[in-house]
Amino acid sequence: MKKLLIACALLLLWSAPGWAQPNACPPLCFYPQKGLATTGGTLTGPLLLPDGTAALPGIAFASTPTTGFYFGSASIQASIAGVNKLTIASSQVFPAATDAYDLGTTGRLFYSFWLARGTQGAKTKALTDAAAATAFMTAAVPTNGWAGGELVWTATSLSGADQLTTQGRIRFAGATTAATPVCTIGVVGTDLAAVSGGANTLICTWTNVVAAQTCALSVTCTNNLAGTQAITMNGRYDMPIANTVVFP
Repeated sequence: MKKLLIACALLLLWSAPGWAQPNACPPLCFYPQKGLATTGGTLTGPLLLPDGTAALPGIAFASTPTTGFYFGSASIQASIAGVNKLTIASSQVFPAATDAYDLGTTGRLFYSFWLARGTQGAKTKALTDAAAATAFMTAAVPTNGWAGGELVWTATSLSGADQLTTQGRIRFAGATTAATPVCTIGVVGTDLAAVSGGANTLICTWTNVVAAQTCALSVTCTNNLAGTQAITMNGRYDMPIANTVVFP
């Protein structure tokens, strides 16, 4: 009877929290329970979480367990309300649907946006009225390669209380089989001007500057006002080919 009671007691201990029987352990070993304190702590190894799904992400939130991050197809997926919204892969970041999501909102705008094969940033440069042409943008043209794109620009100037502005677009293309490329430029349509008062004008002229493995756009602007005024040139360049672009 004693043996039976002892066996029952050991069986109860065996199933109690804190007891375990690893393969490399004597018949019965006691391991104190361990874990991070609810107030926080530091892990000394990786934290492995379940892969999860869009409906139940592996990393979610107590108030909204269907919103979070999960693993899928060698990528990290973001889910909101149980629906996949974004995928982060080894060489791509893309939305779950085409033409369905905005990047930024009204009143919550990104400062700059850089693309290798698209819009490559914007530039603001101070010019002097009727001064010599000033370098505004330079694009690399590799040997046995080419470059091309379009610059959208707006120039502004101030005459007393009157504002002057002119807006336009200019295209450029370059190609080479040697060190010095062949570069061409062309104005798109007709430049548009607006003046808040009077008969003032602001005219900008672009020139093409060719150098070793580069095509550059330079600009000079002038108005019909007496004296010399400050002029500000703002430009945004769109380049479908992934060439290096420099705004001097």
